[in-house]
Amino acid sequence: MAFATDGKIGIDFTANTESALFEVGSTAKATDGQEYIYVQDSGSGITQYQWVGIDEDYDATALTTAHVTAGYKVGVAQVAITADYYGWVAVLGQNLTGKFAGAVTADADLYTTATGGSLDDADSTGLQRLQGVVPVATLTAASNAEVNIVSYIHSDHIV
Repeated sequence: MAFATDGKIGIDFTANTESALFEVGSTAKATDGQEYIYVQDSGSGITQYQWVGIDEDYDATALTTAHVTAGYKVGVAQVAITADYYGWVAVLGQNLTGKFAGAVTADADLYTTATGGSLDDADSTGLQRLQGVVPVATLTAASNAEVNIVSYIHSDHIV
């Protein structure tokens, strides 16, 4: 797990709390070029390694194609966040882990899926391709795997 490197006091990227400890939308830099953003779960709970959509109020929920189409920020939860609690999600960096819905080829383009919170390299009508996230290794089945977020994630249609 990453450690804060920007001098901010009291940051624990593994904690999720019922009350906000920081202003939602706050960012913190960490080891391996990682950057995290402080969010509140929007009511359904976030599982560890789930990809999340983050709206303009920094409410986070399992990522769907609709979130990407609406221009939400994208991150990946390195720890579970309880429903309606606050926590940190990664938006940039190396040595992160994300959830995949099926087999994925290393360095492949990634797309949203019908499974909220998971990505895949299979493209089909209506899905959104995400740029800025790279699977490190080839997966032969649905799994959690290492990813590098090399730039802030965005979809093809968002400039």
